[in-house]
Parts: sequence; C-alpha cells; structure tokens
Amino acid sequence: MGVVALRAVIDHPDLALTDVVVHSEAKIGRDAGELCGTYPVGVLATADAETLIQGDADVVVYAAAANVRPLEAIADMASLLRAGKNVVSCSVVPLVYPEVVDDALTQPLADAAAAGGSSFFTTGIDTGFANDVLPLVLSGVSRTIRSVRVTEIFNYATYPEKGAVYEILGFGKPPEFEAFAATEGVFTFGWGPVVHQIAHGLGCEIDRLEEDVERLVVEESFDTPTGRIEAGTVGAMRSTLTGHVDGGRTIVVDHVSRMHDDLAPHWPQPRISMAPSDFGFGGASGQGVYRVEIKGSPDIVCELELAEDHDHDLGARIAGAAHMVNAIPAVYAAKPGLLSVLDLPIITGVGLMDVEPGLSPDSRLVGGAK
Repeated sequence: MGVVALRAVIDHPDLALTDVVVHSEAKIGRDAGELCGTYPVGVLATADAETLIQGDADVVVYAAAANVRPLEAIADMASLLRAGKNVVSCSVVPLVYPEVVDDALTQPLADAAAAGGSSFFTTGIDTGFANDVLPLVLSGVSRTIRSVRVTEIFNYATYPEKGAVYEILGFGKPPEFEAFAATEGVFTFGWGPVVHQIAHGLGCEIDRLEEDVERLVVEESFDTPTGRIEAGTVGAMRSTLTGHVDGGRTIVVDHVSRMHDDLAPHWPQPRISMAPSDFGFGGASGQGVYRVEIKGSPDIVCELELAEDHDHDLGARIAGAAHMVNAIPAVYAAKPGLLSVLDLPIITGVGLMDVEPGLSPDSRLVGGAK
C-alpha cells in the first residue's frame, strides 16, 4: 500500500513529495521515484523518521504494516501528530471509525492530535471506501432500509505479502493451525467499527455483534503465484460480522477469501468479472469484487470491481491507496482530532483527469506530502 500511495503522491498535480521513510536497508538512499517505478524526483529514502518529523511536510501518509504491531504503529503516528503533521493512514484498520475503538488505541492519538493541532484519518478499500463510503452513498436513494450487507469476495493467490496470506490468514496451513485472522474476536476487532459506522451514518445503533468464521480444507493440491496449497490444508475462509439493530434489522460485513476461484462455490461469488477465464500466473489475480446489498425499497445491489491490467489484487490496493492520497486536502482542511468519513466531504479525484497511470513494485513506505 505504501509504495502505491507513494506513486499516487508523486503523480498528483496538487501534491509535492517532501520525505520518504522506509523500513528496509535495501531502500535507503534510493530515489523515491525509483522505488515506485517512475522517474527520479530528487527525494531520497531514509530510515530516520526524525527527518520527517522535523521537516516541513503538511500531511504524512502512514502505510507501514500494523497487523501484528498496532501499538507500535500508533506510537509512530502519535509522534507525527504531536509534531503538527496531519496523518492519513491505512495501517490500523479499526481506526476507520475511532469513535467506537478502545481508548488504549485512540487516546494516544487524540492527545497527540490535540497537542499538535493536527488531524488523523484512516481509510483504504476494505476497511475503507468499499464498506463505508459506498454503502452510505447508496443508502441515499433508499425509501426504506431493512438490512445492509457489504461483501468482499477475493482471491488472495497473488497478494504480495506472504506473511499476511500464509501466516495471518492461515492459507496453506493445516486446519489446527491457529491463524490470527481466524482467532475468535479478531474480525470483530478489525471490522466491528465499520458496522457501527454504517449504523451511525444511517442514524441507528447496533445492539449486539455476532461473529462467525468458517474455513475450508482443500481436497487436491494446487500451485499459486505465491506458494503451494497442499491437500488437507486451508484454502478458503469466510468471516461474517452481523450487527443487530432494534426491530430485527441487520448490518453485515462479510469476507469471502479464496486461494482459487473454484473453492467453496456455495459461498458468494462475483456476478461479473473482468478477470481472464483461465486463472494463470501472468498477472491475473482471479476474481475480486466488493458487493453492497441493501434490502428495502428499492432493493439495491451494487458490485464494485477494481482491476489494473486484469489484476484485482493490484487494482484494489491502488484504489485503497488512492483514497488515502486523494483525502489529503480534506484532512488538511479539517478540524484537529480523529476523523472518519462521517466528518469529511465526499473525496473525489480532483485534478486526476490528466495523470498518466503507472504500476508500482511492492514495498512498505512512509511518505510525507506537502
């Protein structure tokens, strides 16, 4: 996400890159443009975050991994906020709606934002645009609403972060492996705030949350671009979080994750797909869509497909990173404190009609934008 966001900052006509902080020695001293596959821009990567803190960036894009280090990521971001830097991030996913997140995570950020007079905003694609902005915008054409369901249907076979796929999600592991993402309460921790945010955007409250996680063990071995899934190991997982509202109404976040399109055919499938019909290793990531279903009057189904050269994985990451970067002007102009999409105007692609798109290699970066 960081390197894609870096390219978006460089390409954006209204933003100027000031600093890049990296977490790999191999990237230190390299030009930021080289790191994301574009022309040299004269900004060299450093591992010293203090240069960013002391520099003149107005907004910092923080995209360092935080799945297993949320407290360290929060400490990083608090130091930036305290220094007066506004922060947009995709790292600690529950913070898309900080109002319902435990004080242990939000208070350090709130205190730092107050001290620095700065603003903080977390977004992405999921959590982020696909399950907060999109369902709330669609609700604006409803006469009545009985339920809202947001489903991510994704093939993770080409997702470049192997640790996330094989260790955190537990794909390719025996069913007794204690995968972090399948641990009871983890999905509620990460995506519970999204359910509450949708509810608050619709003017109601969640009475209780109900979590369900299913895992599917494959019967035949197969290879993927990132590794082999052996027979008898986990090849698909479905995580569902149901928010119950008074009167029997529900708000649901549903994740259907596969390592091959043909697995678990009884789980939700895309209605349409830009992916090639023959799943291969030439850049296609298999199927990947975000679906919003609103039951009411009228019934609404909206399927969002994001692809870069038929690659849904890269398309989704570009979209999530771009939403961060495109939010920079709104976050800079916003009141100090912890923000959500309920506090900001709709983020649009102002100035992007003439930008030439480009691909980026994968990396973890922190960039500063002015």
